[in-house]
Amino acid sequence: MFRILFCLILLLGATAAKAQDDPYNSYLNEGRRSKPSSKNSRQSLGGFADRYMQDIGASFNAFNEQGGSFLLPGIQYIGRYNLYEKNDILGLALSTHPSLGFQADPFFGTFFMLNMPVLIEGTVGKGSNLFNQQWVGLSLGVGPEFNLLNRFNQFGLSGAATFRFTLAQRAYFIRYSASLSRPTEGVYISSISFGNSLF
Repeated sequence: MFRILFCLILLLGATAAKAQDDPYNSYLNEGRRSKPSSKNSRQSLGGFADRYMQDIGASFNAFNEQGGSFLLPGIQYIGRYNLYEKNDILGLALSTHPSLGFQADPFFGTFFMLNMPVLIEGTVGKGSNLFNQQWVGLSLGVGPEFNLLNRFNQFGLSGAATFRFTLAQRAYFIRYSASLSRPTEGVYISSISFGNSLF
């Protein structure tokens, strides 16, 4: 009985000694623990990199042209530069979200489309700036758009709504945009896209 108790005391002592931090290891890691993340500590916003945010994803572009309805798959890039920020919760940005759609069909032919809006966009919550740590955010924007289609170019007015959210520690977005007024060639374009936020 005494031997079992003695062995148990030795085992507990060894475990306690192993659980203590190595002083040298603590010294090496002290700087890492105390250094704040750039996303969690707001610094001066003088530089371009502190105000520019990006998203990229897949898009589906719908329009009626030549008497038919088309849904072109493509890609979309969103770039936003913050002009104004308030309390890390609200942001006003100049943004563009070019969308490139392409379809090669042996029956209906080949279709190509480039949609290029330039918007003034307000954001609340996630995505309002690089330092916002909220899980969800909403952006609304309006501005002129340029469309390059198979046979012609046109200009119009576009509006967009973007929902951003965090899921499993990754940032995503869902965006819907549409022509708000009759474009110069009368072809209304709407698109929905989804993908990753790169901030």
